[in-house]
Amino acid sequence: MPFAELGDVRLFYSDDAPGKDDGDGEASVPLLLVHGYGADSHDWDFHIPDLASRHRVIAPDLRGHGYSSAP
Repeated sequence: MPFAELGDVRLFYSDDAPGKDDGDGEASVPLLLVHGYGADSHDWDFHIPDLASRHRVIAPDLRGHGYSSAP
């Protein structure tokens, strides 16, 4: 599982379909999916496969949510 180590905070994130070329020589627009209060990145599980077919999709767990460390 990927984690970003930020001092005393450890944040989990998923990163799907990085930098796919859409045919015009430029990479597709990346999408950052941020969950709401009391949720985590797994709320996006049903949407990521379709979005990742055309974009790089990054979905983090905010501090104290999911697999990320608590503040």
